[in-house]
Amino acid sequence: MPLMRFGRTLLAAALAFSLVGSAQAATPRERQEAAVLSNKAKAAARAKRHDEAADLLRKAVSLDPTPQRKIDLARSLVELSKLVEASGLLNAVANDPSASKGYREAAKKQLAQFESRIPWLSVHVAGAPSAHVEIDGKQVTADVEAPVDPGEHTVGADADGYNSGDQRVRVAEGEHKQVTITLEPIAKAPPPPPPSGGTKAPAIVAFSVGAVGIGVGAVFGVFAFDETAKAKQYCDGNKCPAIKEVVDARNKAIENGNLSTAAFVIGGVAATTGLILALTLGRSKSEPSDSEKTAITITPYITAGDKAGAAGIVGQF
Repeated sequence: MPLMRFGRTLLAAALAFSLVGSAQAATPRERQEAAVLSNKAKAAARAKRHDEAADLLRKAVSLDPTPQRKIDLARSLVELSKLVEASGLLNAVANDPSASKGYREAAKKQLAQFESRIPWLSVHVAGAPSAHVEIDGKQVTADVEAPVDPGEHTVGADADGYNSGDQRVRVAEGEHKQVTITLEPIAKAPPPPPPSGGTKAPAIVAFSVGAVGIGVGAVFGVFAFDETAKAKQYCDGNKCPAIKEVVDARNKAIENGNLSTAAFVIGGVAATTGLILALTLGRSKSEPSDSEKTAITITPYITAGDKAGAAGIVGQF
């Protein structure tokens, strides 16, 4: 598997560079402290307290990173199944030109005893063209195997416009496993609901006609009272002479009274229609088009002359 061998070589080179390149000469005091820690670590390792031994040796290596301390730390890490960290330490010693041949060979020999036990894990992302992939919180390249320790790991992936995904996966020693994570697009917000109420234009027009009708009725009512008052000027109580002035005033009063009554009826009908339209059209689910709005018409009519008193409403809704 060329890809796996390439990844292993790259890992070893990177760890070796970081560990060797960062080493600095220890001071006498640091060497003394490191020696004390190393002795305590050896005692802990003999007692099978490998966690304690590893912690002590990490501190010792940070103070005085000798090849022997790295080899000892790697041995404790292998006992804890932390194979990736142990492999990095031993590769660092094996590739350290300042280390003696004996240390380099010892590191290679110890590495060969467990290197085949290191599991390799890759993550394939489906559903998204490109994604950010992590194993245990560390970024990795999708579809490229990465070394991991045996046991459980958390793999995750996320991409712009997609819901993130993660899985818990267990790998055994020496296993090569690929995990597939399918990312789903983030659901778009639903469009806003249509307006709950319909147009109020018919109701407004009807109310307007009602107001006009009531206003016209009031005007003609005033005219009727004026004509009646003129006729009574010639009357004695309820007795009125049959003269032209009285007859004309009485006829005009009757005509204006009929028109006033008709206008009041139209105004009342229009106002009632407006109320009904306001209540019913308020439940409409959608607004009418512009052409529908312009088609709403209400036209009152009042006749005079021989057909005085005839009135009504002509409309299109």
